[in-house]
Amino acid sequence: MRSSKNLFLFGRAEQLRRLCFMVLLSVLAIGAYAQNKSVTGTVVDTTGESVIGASVLVQGTTNGTITDF
Repeated sequence: MRSSKNLFLFGRAEQLRRLCFMVLLSVLAIGAYAQNKSVTGTVVDTTGESVIGASVLVQGTTNGTITDF
């Protein structure tokens, strides 16, 4: 038969194991949510010339980039 001290420590170890499992699941869920998407295209002005250094933002967010050559 286990002593009360051993039962207390066993309960704490089980709680810690469950907490670690929940943290692991949370990290995996965040990684699945944050997917990378690639967008390609050309930014041109009114004369049809490409614009270098134009800021491009995803509408409604703060995600964006700057165009290059």
